[in-house]
Amino acid sequence: MPRITTTPQKVIFFEGSNTAFSDSGAIYFYDPAGRGTGPIIAHNVIVGNGGGTLRDHSAAIYLDSATSNPSIIGNTCRVCGQWAWQLNWGSHN
Repeated sequence: MPRITTTPQKVIFFEGSNTAFSDSGAIYFYDPAGRGTGPIIAHNVIVGNGGGTLRDHSAAIYLDSATSNPSIIGNTCRVCGQWAWQLNWGSHN
């Protein structure tokens, strides 16, 4: 499972991401087999995510299909999409 991590001194900016799609996220994890464990999403700034409507099913952070044991720490979003975060049938969360 990929890890998106930073230290508190380093911040990753996602600006204007995910603007042409629906049912997705600026940061997106998909693990239908449920084999990946412990993704860490920390200290990110997400600005201007989604297609510009509150009906496009977009999220700043989207944990999809059996993502297990995530750590979501110190993230900020502005104009996040429909939701700041979405959890779709996760496991051990």
